[in-house]
This record gives sequence, structure tokens and C-alpha cells, in this order.
Amino acid sequence: MKTSKLIIALIIFSVAALPISASELKTEDHPKFDFDAVNTASDNFNLSHLDIYVRVNFDELQFLKSDDGFRASYEIIVSILDKSGHPIDVKDAREEILTEEVNDIQSIRKFKLNKFSFDLPPAKYEIVLSLQDLETQKVTNRKQDITLKKYPKSDFLASDILYLDYVSEDADGNLKFNPKVSGSKLPDSRLYAYFEVYNIPDSDSVFVSIEIVNPKNGKSLQQESHEYWLRSGGRVTKSYLEVADSRLPHGRYTTRIQVKHDNDTVSLERPFEWYWEGLPSSFSNLDEAIDALAYIVSKEELQKLQAVSMAEKHQAYLKFWEKHDPTPGTSENEFRMDYYERIAYANDNFFGHRKPGWKTDMGWAYVLLGPPDSIERNPFNQKFATLPGRTIKALEVWTYYRYSRQLIFIDELGFGEYRLDNPVTLYDMIK
Repeated sequence: MKTSKLIIALIIFSVAALPISASELKTEDHPKFDFDAVNTASDNFNLSHLDIYVRVNFDELQFLKSDDGFRASYEIIVSILDKSGHPIDVKDAREEILTEEVNDIQSIRKFKLNKFSFDLPPAKYEIVLSLQDLETQKVTNRKQDITLKKYPKSDFLASDILYLDYVSEDADGNLKFNPKVSGSKLPDSRLYAYFEVYNIPDSDSVFVSIEIVNPKNGKSLQQESHEYWLRSGGRVTKSYLEVADSRLPHGRYTTRIQVKHDNDTVSLERPFEWYWEGLPSSFSNLDEAIDALAYIVSKEELQKLQAVSMAEKHQAYLKFWEKHDPTPGTSENEFRMDYYERIAYANDNFFGHRKPGWKTDMGWAYVLLGPPDSIERNPFNQKFATLPGRTIKALEVWTYYRYSRQLIFIDELGFGEYRLDNPVTLYDMIK
């Protein structure tokens, strides 16, 4: 399977080796964006405050050459709908970006951040966002449900958690910060949790405990747990704390905060994603993503990558994909993206006993060849499919018209894990 011909075919991202069916096509040319919404108290006790932060990466926009550099423009429209779908409020922003650096227009690290604020009656709403690239006229829409809470002037309460990647405080206690709208992390990334506590009695304090939890097992990361006393700031007491840095492994986590005053306790909780650059979110760590390269690298190269120290492993991983990028100089590595999308599909759709779906025979075929042109299940139309000399529980036949070949998968025991009955055919297809 690890023949030099296979490696070369996959690395050059040939149509034959990595075919894309119509069902796999995505609107990649439409501008993507990230956003975050956070609910805090309004200055008006009868209303609730909503801040929406929208992040647009430069590489998602169409830049045009101009006399003074490169120019792009876009428009964002944010609509707030009530539970019946009727518009309550609408705000928009039209932005123009100018840069003299050609590298900026392909950068995933350069971005523009927009903020939209609303004061609304406490209730359930739907946020609808629309981003239009004004050069290409392409539009992307996203939406999210949110419940705005009541914040009366006497109750002991707290806001939502807002994640930040930068925060500073001047001598007067005024905060300046950047929301962490994207879950990706760089080698020097840091993550802060910001929140507000309301109506702490003057000259009093509350006790705050924060923990980071792995949602898979519910266990707390002890090194990321913190406790401290927070002194009253009056109606609004602002607080923030660093909850993660670049040492926190790639994955999904949850921040849990408890604020205690006398016999009252306010609990806050919010998940976050903490992903290494270039590492698919479907993997819980870097080692899993490297192990999944087994189909496209030699055994020796895979072992070399696996043996790199943890401190250097991410850079080695990025260099590997940089070397195997079919379109160097662009922000996306299409080969990496499609390869890992197939890995994720295999994990979600193919059953493996004590192993991920990509390691099954069906996963092996799907990752290397893509989806078959047709699938026949138990084509003999009987309870137990019969092959010469044996009776099996289930059978699937995958047909690839472009290769004029069929792959036969059988489940002899009926447990749901199919084995490829004619592996020689697959070897011939991937030579």
C-alpha cells in the first residue's frame, strides 16, 4: 500500500487519486467568518445588553490591486429576530481594508473585527448575520439563538463569559481587550475569560473559583484551576483571568466559574475550542492527526514524525503539509483539507471494533478513493448474502465507474464491521 507510486499520486493531488464528487463540493469561494455573542447587563435596568463580535480574515476576501496597495471591501448586516421570526433591530457596517503587503491578503492571521451592540428586553432571540464581499458579491449567512437574561438592580448576578486573546488594564482600572472570536491558537496564544458580577455590596468581596474541564470525561485540569477574592466595584464588577496558554493541548474544553457571596452562588459555564493552526478540529490531539497520515507516507517517514519531541512536533507537522501543498502561497492546503475531511467522514460512518473508522477497510478505501459512484447493499435481495462456498451476514459492493472496478465488502459475523474481500483490486486502483 505504501508504494512510491501511491505517495506521488496523492502528493500531487491528482484528480484520479483524490476525486471529488458533486456531493462533496462546498461553497469554498464564499467568504467565511467567525462571530461571538455575549450577554451582559444594560445601563437600563429594564433591558439586557448584547454585544456581537464578527471576525473576518483577510484571506476570505477578494483583494484588488490599487495605486496604493491592495484593497478589499465587505458589508456585514446583523439582524435580531424575536421568537416569531419578526425583525426587532438591524445594524450594519461597511468596511474597506487597504494593505501594501501582498502577504497580508493571503494571511489567516490578519483580520478585521467588528462590534455590534444592542439593548433589548430580556427574551429569546435569533441572531442572523450576513457577510457580503463587495468585490465578488458572494454572500454568507449564519445564525444563532440566544436568550437575554434579566439583570435587576438588586439581585446578585453575573454575565456570560467572553473569551479574550488580549487584555490590559490601566492605572484607573479601565480594561482594553480583544475578543477571542476564533478557536485557533498559535505558538504564543493565550486565552482569558472575562465576566461581570453585578450588585456586590459596597466594600464587600466575593469568592471566585474557576476550573477548566475536559467535556469528554468531565475531569478538571487541576493546573488550570484558580481561586481568588474579587472586591466590589459597585453595580458592575469586572473580572478576567487567564485560563489557557499554548501549553494547553489541542481540543475542546469548558470553563466553569462559581462566584460566592454569603449563601448565594452564581455559576457560569461556557465551552471553548483550542486548536493548533492547521490541525483539524475532528482530532483531539496532534498525535492522532499524525497517525492518520499512515495512508500517504512511508512507514519510515511516519515513524520519524511520531518520534519528534512534543515541543517540535507541531512545526514538523506544518512543514510536512507545507511540502505537500498543491497550491503553495495560498491560505488553504486543499490536499490536507480534503484528506482530513475524508478521515472525518470515515470516523463518522464506518464502524470499527476498538478502532476509528478510518482504520477499517471501508475507511481505507474511502480515504484513498473518495465516495463510490454507486453502492449496492445485499444485492442478492435475501436475508443472508451468499458467496461461493460461504454464507455471510451482509455484503456491500462499491462501484467506481472511473476505474471500471468494484470493491466487495463483507460482514461475515454481522457485527457491522465490513472487511474488503478483494484487496488486490484496491491495490491495483491506487498504483
